[in-house]
Amino acid sequence: MDIICIRFTLLEQITSISEYMVYLKFLPEEKCERLSRYIRKGDFLRSLAADLLIRVLLGKQLGLKNSDIQIESNAYGKPYLATYPVEFNVSHSGEWVVAVVGQSPVGIDVEKIQPIEMDIAKRFFAEK
Repeated sequence: MDIICIRFTLLEQITSISEYMVYLKFLPEEKCERLSRYIRKGDFLRSLAADLLIRVLLGKQLGLKNSDIQIESNAYGKPYLATYPVEFNVSHSGEWVVAVVGQSPVGIDVEKIQPIEMDIAKRFFAEK
């Protein structure tokens, strides 16, 4: 099983996503359309990095060219490869993008830890 993590340490310093548009040529048209709808640059960059990362891992694991990697989604939105017996999953949050590839069902999640706003917590959660 391969697990890869990438950290974007300079995410806050990126002022324009235009320089990253060149990487869209490695993704299918429908994915590029979804990426183009992102409003926040951080969301765009994390999603772009996740897609590129999983393509690199799948290409390495299966010996495929990028153009041969056809990623589909199941009814729950989980991505899969219909023609190859490999499992994978990606996640991104904050400065982190993570991916895992394996021969059996796999899952991975990353979440940026942020301070809890107690006023909001009190409003939505019961004391018990």
